[in-house]
Amino acid sequence: MATPAKHPGYISVTPLLKQLATLTGALKATPKDIAAAVTLVFDDRISPIQFSLLLWALHTTGMDHNPEVLASTAKYMRSAAAQVDRDALRSAVATRAKPEGNYRGGLVCFHDMINCMHTC
Repeated sequence: MATPAKHPGYISVTPLLKQLATLTGALKATPKDIAAAVTLVFDDRISPIQFSLLLWALHTTGMDHNPEVLASTAKYMRSAAAQVDRDALRSAVATRAKPEGNYRGGLVCFHDMINCMHTC
């Protein structure tokens, strides 16, 4: 999937980009390879130009809407995300929560919130 690039620290995804250059080639690309290439951005291991080309290629081939590609990429994104100690978070919220305001949870209507901000 990836080969060393000329810039130290960057990994080249040229073989994958060449594969994604045509729709027939794109259909042969595995979701795992695509997700692995996308996740290089989290560690700054892909050049901005190659990442831009990768996103463009995924879009023009329609692979950016492929459920398997999205699921594989989401899996890598979740593992790269900061891990939260849920028990510590619940404890902090429970002990420091202030009983101010009227919000009791639930969905927030962003449309109304934006209209309110524009009105102000």
